[in-house]
Amino acid sequence: MASFDEQVQKLLELGQEHVAQAWALMEDLLVKESRAYYTKVPPEMVLVHPENRGGQGCNPRQVLTLGEHILQQGASLQEAQKSIVVELAHNKLIKDQQIAFNMALVENSQGLMPSVNGKERFLAIAGTHTVMFCKAIAQKLHITPQLASTISKDLVFQDMLHGYQFLVITEGIVNQYPGIIGLASQARNSASNISKSVTELELAMRMSSFISGSANANTLTKEQIDKIVERSTADSPTCKSYAGIIMQYIMAYGGGSQMPLIRFLSDFSIQFANDPALGSEFWHSITNTPFKKDNMCVFSRTFVEQNIMCERLSTLIETCVVAYNL
Repeated sequence: MASFDEQVQKLLELGQEHVAQAWALMEDLLVKESRAYYTKVPPEMVLVHPENRGGQGCNPRQVLTLGEHILQQGASLQEAQKSIVVELAHNKLIKDQQIAFNMALVENSQGLMPSVNGKERFLAIAGTHTVMFCKAIAQKLHITPQLASTISKDLVFQDMLHGYQFLVITEGIVNQYPGIIGLASQARNSASNISKSVTELELAMRMSSFISGSANANTLTKEQIDKIVERSTADSPTCKSYAGIIMQYIMAYGGGSQMPLIRFLSDFSIQFANDPALGSEFWHSITNTPFKKDNMCVFSRTFVEQNIMCERLSTLIETCVVAYNL
């Protein structure tokens, strides 16, 4: 019989092509081997895992949008209980980094994210937006008279504010097999159709994460690149049809194997709580337009994306950047 390590590695490999099947088997294995367990967790005890959604954590605006949608449709305990968390790190240095990530997420969310309260013990990797909305409501954020009226009629949602069942993955198993985080997140999002809200930039971050984790990040073959695109879109996000051109942009203008310029755009979108769908035509243009002869204009392309992402309601940047003045 295969060892536990062999079974995990095999399922992680399976997850590159069959996400849902691999995760169903992985969940059964982890619970059977006491590496994961089910328990009721109050939202106030949950933070966002720094590696969730390819390193974006979660989108503050989508926390509110998804939460309002849940209340409009009526909260479902069955759907909420598909959520997954990981234990907060015991190592003080790592734990401080996890908390700092969340504090930065809150600070840059323009009041959309619930604050860190010091009671947290878990990090969400699936069902993240739902639990953050519950935590925000518990902290009296976003509550308009209309929303308060809706909540007062939804007994299931009221119960969720006090806690609901999560699958908890132990810290040790995630440290040993970090690929479990991506597998669990993609599988759950796909099953709940939350993947439809995965934005272009979140997809870019997801692909960047796979590239950064590759041993030969600077010399990927076309076959390896295609495999990363396929794996990143296994849960069928709405931008899947033009994921290839987003990948081309990342490879050409991401700033190297660690993709610092993609991460910069991610941080910027979180700070301004804005992550618009730019569309296939934009990505083709920003990737293929020759801004200047013999100059890839990497930072100029990043600036164009940055400027478009910001709603610019009060910004001083009003310059229209076009090819001839770069």
